[in-house]
Amino acid sequence: MKSLLSVFTVVTVSTAPVINAEPDVFMSFDFQNGELERGFDDWYYSDKGENPCQIYNGENQSKLCRTDGFKFYPYYNGRNTDHMGWLQYGYIDSSSEFSVKGSSLRVHLTGGVYKGGNDEVLSDGKPIKSRSEYDSTEDLGEQPLLPGDISLYYKGPSSTAKIPELRGKNRLNLWVLMPKGSINVDKYSTDYMRAPRKSFSLYPFIDTSKGAHYYHHTSNIPMGGWTKIQFDASPTHKNSGGVNDLHAFTEGGTEYAGNGVNYFTNIAAFNLRADFSKYLPANSVYYIDEVSTNYKPYENEETIKTLAVGYSPESREFDISFEDKYRCLNCSAKYEVRYSFEPIDNSSFESAFKPAFVTNFDRKQSNAESIIYKPTNGYNLLWA
Repeated sequence: MKSLLSVFTVVTVSTAPVINAEPDVFMSFDFQNGELERGFDDWYYSDKGENPCQIYNGENQSKLCRTDGFKFYPYYNGRNTDHMGWLQYGYIDSSSEFSVKGSSLRVHLTGGVYKGGNDEVLSDGKPIKSRSEYDSTEDLGEQPLLPGDISLYYKGPSSTAKIPELRGKNRLNLWVLMPKGSINVDKYSTDYMRAPRKSFSLYPFIDTSKGAHYYHHTSNIPMGGWTKIQFDASPTHKNSGGVNDLHAFTEGGTEYAGNGVNYFTNIAAFNLRADFSKYLPANSVYYIDEVSTNYKPYENEETIKTLAVGYSPESREFDISFEDKYRCLNCSAKYEVRYSFEPIDNSSFESAFKPAFVTNFDRKQSNAESIIYKPTNGYNLLWA
């Protein structure tokens, strides 16, 4: 399954040779004996009450630290507004039960903050931010849905320190296992919502972690199996605003326009945001595994971005999400899907297989012709 998930593509516009170098492992989460406390590679675990890697307010939560000053930790958003987000409680752990390889990072959601009927801010469950604080299900919240989500931040020893594993790369890959059944595939359509929902996002900070950040989004849903995501160097948006009528950023953003390698090389921090956790109750769990990097020249930089593929072991169906380049009222688009057990490029595209059927987000456009249709012109996300 792993090789199949890595080769989905759409028609590219380049005739340049394709280089398929093996990805480099960035964070394996292969904890020694599967135990979080024993760490993995150069990473060690730091519990609540200590703060060796100097995370802001870090004594109040658990985190992962590296000997050179890099850190990876949950971010607890206390803004508590509909626009800026809501606080979600939870902690990081390890798992050998669910992993792509070895062990994985397990994130346990235990409760959070939400808005009451009179717009008052209410809390659900105990404010748990470390596994050592969790005793039993009595600590958990009871709300069926909580509006908050937990993000995971990766930062260096200073605000301008660059991440060495991203130097010379233009792809960040990872695997996510979402809680099965949290979104009903039959109701994931234009009959129930305007556009595909953001489910998992990358927010890279370029040059400095104290500046603005970009957005890269996926819209996959939990199919029961793992979802593989490939983030590239073509952002969708920036929190300081859009740049043109099409809301389109070129590869490399505004700082390194046209150069995805420089965009990645100068990432000073990034945030992995589990947007899907905004639709989950307390005691939900998700997993992240096998974060890797690689360099891929001339592949979809001016057509699509942020490709992700999930799989259902029961129905043997794949779900696909990606973002297209432009967002405007007249920005309609359609894409042809092919799959292969070998890398697809322009020369081999015609010999690649077509799926038996494509269920589109707009069910009226589902078809047996391998076509994914952009469901809503004013949005970037596509799902099928």
